[in-house]
Amino acid sequence: MSSWHTVTLSGSSQVIPPVCPNCLAPADVQVETEHRFLNTTYTQTFLYCKDCAKAAADLPSIFFWGILGLVVGFVPALLFVFVVFPKLPESLKDSSLSGAFPLLALAVCAVGFPLLRRLSFKKSHPKTGKQAVQGPAAYYTGPGDALGLGDSSSYKAARPEWISELVRRNQDQADPATRHLWTGAPPAKP
Repeated sequence: MSSWHTVTLSGSSQVIPPVCPNCLAPADVQVETEHRFLNTTYTQTFLYCKDCAKAAADLPSIFFWGILGLVVGFVPALLFVFVVFPKLPESLKDSSLSGAFPLLALAVCAVGFPLLRRLSFKKSHPKTGKQAVQGPAAYYTGPGDALGLGDSSSYKAARPEWISELVRRNQDQADPATRHLWTGAPPAKP
């Protein structure tokens, strides 16, 4: 998301354009997306076209598979520690490999489950030529200031055209420089 485009608007309520942020087609399907940062999750509903909506809604389940991998990996790690390890010969108990096995099992499951889910996601939702990304293409990233305070809202999107449309529909909430940058509208003269 580092190459995505960002805009900050004043106020806490914006009009979301009825344009798919992924392919810029007319949009009518609501998809709720989450942006996670540290211990905070910001949620916003965006409009997607029918073709992009399914992939945008399915991608967050990859995070669930990572948690599931940790839980499933924890079981073999515990089994090894409490069932297999006591039955090992003394020569194997002293090796560093026997101590690393539970951690290895946990790591394989924690990384393997979401990796398999991501591969199956890419196969079941192939990216078409008109789409900017696989999955959600726009996020509400929270209040615009660094402390998470204040009366502003920040958005990130893969396509600059979608950000322009967001600013165009919320011109009264954009400062003159932002409005000029994204819509080309001349700044108001004093």
